[in-house]
Amino acid sequence: MSLQIVVVEDTDTVREALVDYLQTCGWTPRACTCGDELETVLAEQVPDVVVMDLNLPGEDGLSLTRRLRERWPAVGIVILSARASPPQRAAGYQH
Repeated sequence: MSLQIVVVEDTDTVREALVDYLQTCGWTPRACTCGDELETVLAEQVPDVVVMDLNLPGEDGLSLTRRLRERWPAVGIVILSARASPPQRAAGYQH
């Protein structure tokens, strides 16, 4: 059984690089650029892992992460962020 992975990243080059890398590992990740696209994917199938950017257009990644955790607590979440301050990093761990 293969992991179901969704990459949520609005920067094309970063998203494409992540998807390409995951494909070289043998997985078939789905890619989204925003929360609305993620909701469409979630309506079809709940993934095992979501790779989440925090700085997204519309709803930000922390808010999306909070909703994911509430609805599907078993989904693994990997947060991508350029945010480096300790309070910003701690906010990501809280969800």
